[in-house]
Amino acid sequence: MNALRSVAAPARAWSYPAVVSLLEFVHGGLLLVLLPVYLRSQLALPLGTVGLALSAYGLADLALKVPAGWFVDRFGSRFALLVASALSFLSLLALSQATAPWMIFLGCAIHGAGASPVWPAAVFGATARSKERGHVMGQIFTAWLGGTGLGAAFTAGLLVVGAREAFGLLGLAVLLAGVVTFVAAPTGRAGSSHAVALPQAAAAARVVVRRLHLLAVGMFLQTFAGGMLVPVLTPYARDVLHLTRVELIVLLTAGPGLAVLLLIPLGRLADRLGPLRVVGGGVLLAPLVLWTVPACGVVWCLAPLTAALAAGYALVLPAWNAVLLDRVPQQGRGTILGLIMALEGLGAALGPTAGGWIADVQGLAAPFRSAAVVFGVAAIIFHLWWRAGSGRRAHAVP
Repeated sequence: MNALRSVAAPARAWSYPAVVSLLEFVHGGLLLVLLPVYLRSQLALPLGTVGLALSAYGLADLALKVPAGWFVDRFGSRFALLVASALSFLSLLALSQATAPWMIFLGCAIHGAGASPVWPAAVFGATARSKERGHVMGQIFTAWLGGTGLGAAFTAGLLVVGAREAFGLLGLAVLLAGVVTFVAAPTGRAGSSHAVALPQAAAAARVVVRRLHLLAVGMFLQTFAGGMLVPVLTPYARDVLHLTRVELIVLLTAGPGLAVLLLIPLGRLADRLGPLRVVGGGVLLAPLVLWTVPACGVVWCLAPLTAALAAGYALVLPAWNAVLLDRVPQQGRGTILGLIMALEGLGAALGPTAGGWIADVQGLAAPFRSAAVVFGVAAIIFHLWWRAGSGRRAHAVP
């Protein structure tokens, strides 16, 4: 029995970050690199259509986020991640065979459905028995950024061989995520003792959102601004900066790589100093960096900006989510996390369409300045919420 417990403990420690890393490897490779390049070069579709395809992914993720959170409450994180892996694999099959825009939209929607339970399941499972939420969220976000950056870099490199090979690599990562979930993730209905009926969980979620409404608006604006950049990152690097494939791979790896190194220690810092103090400084970096990006036309200029943006994300992400988790009751937490992530997902779903349209009308540099303005408004809202006194009490919502 002791031997089994000694095996279960490390399994709980690494299985959720490992699965997040593998699934985000697929998301990074597919959404940041493969789809924008594949749709433009092989299917000759405009950036606006690319943005709509990415929005189809985000809208499906958004529409199913609350039901997915309730699904985690009722059936546990392990089963939810198995379903997520299966849907992601199905979407890759559909996208690899797509020849028309509607097929692309359908494949992206299936991929969004597969993504919807990943974060509620991983966050719920990883934080269920931990009081060091900043540290745990640092681990989860390390897995996210590491997986996203490596997925984008490996996919960009493999596109030299061909799109089919890139789809194959992403499919292999999804299968491995399913295997890791099945073998290593804790069995049983994690959190089932806190599961409630969907109407009760929804009522609790409305209370949480009502108390955090300004913070919710800021969350939406941040993800909206980030989503604006998704359809233009790779085209901007290739068509405006004229980066070589090697330079593009280095740029896609360096920023997430630095954030990966900083997330866990800065997560511990948030636990020690209090997450609100850490978030306050981090939210100011993104607008300053993004406003400066269009003025840089060489790699050496982009390198410090990428480093500053990575440091800002490493400051904000663990602390921001620790703030939220401190204010989310344990009962029905999966459903409430689903609703909170749906608000973030709404911005991520609408952002790519806005970014693609702005790029088509005003050029590839314009979304960076637009995103900087939106990030700046989000920073102002956060500080208004803090000064109003909502952020000064770190007690959980009852």
